[in-house]
Amino acid sequence: MNLAEIGSAIDEGDPNKFINTYIICLAHGYSIQCPIGSNKDELNKKWSKVLAKYRREFSDEFCEAISGIWFQLLAKCKTDEPRIELQLLKAAGISLDNKNKDDQKDFNSAAEKITALDKKASVEISQDYRDHQKGQTIKLAEFTDLSNRRRAAFNSKDSVDFLISHLTFSKYGDAQPIPRLSVHQNIRSAWEDIIANLYNTIADDLFLEKLTNDWFYLVNQKGIPMDAKDQEELLVIYLAKSKSTQTVIGKKKPNIFKRLFG
Repeated sequence: MNLAEIGSAIDEGDPNKFINTYIICLAHGYSIQCPIGSNKDELNKKWSKVLAKYRREFSDEFCEAISGIWFQLLAKCKTDEPRIELQLLKAAGISLDNKNKDDQKDFNSAAEKITALDKKASVEISQDYRDHQKGQTIKLAEFTDLSNRRRAAFNSKDSVDFLISHLTFSKYGDAQPIPRLSVHQNIRSAWEDIIANLYNTIADDLFLEKLTNDWFYLVNQKGIPMDAKDQEELLVIYLAKSKSTQTVIGKKKPNIFKRLFG
């Protein structure tokens, strides 16, 4: 289960599949929002913002269906208590081994599985926290140096430093254009356009391939960034994963792509 399946459920227009997928991702410790509201209208506004992180287009009917199902599930939960995602698992009757609710008959067995998932999620969240802290400790380039650093990374075909520099602009309130997409082929086309606008040239194929794969990884971990704050969050994650900013531009680097995705 991963965040890409959330987008797929939106594409299919299946609110029940979306809810099940979303709850399982929540339980696995993904850093995604858990909308809480006292009425359907409030929830509908919150879900509209959440859905927009994964797809630019979705119907009002789909969003309203999501809000209605979610409202019914929250009614079975104590929203002021911790680990709401585990309560939602129980409320939805989701089995960890079989996501079909019709097959979930034995809630005692489910409780044991949820306890196991709770331990696993705690480990994953702990690792996410360590990565986040690690990313925040890395010193970034000054704003006045960013354009030159990004250009140098592009000229040397260093996709890692290029993406770091590109996202660092958001830290200074100057968020740059980024692909608001999750489909691999469309991400590549978007980066081609962005680079063409920046430098009036076509990027190297291998550079684009690495840049596209890295971006695909990020948006499937955290969702599509909608503002500068979201871009900053992706930057922190990428810094922690790449461990590359202490390497001087121009020197040969280890294969970061293989370390990330190999």
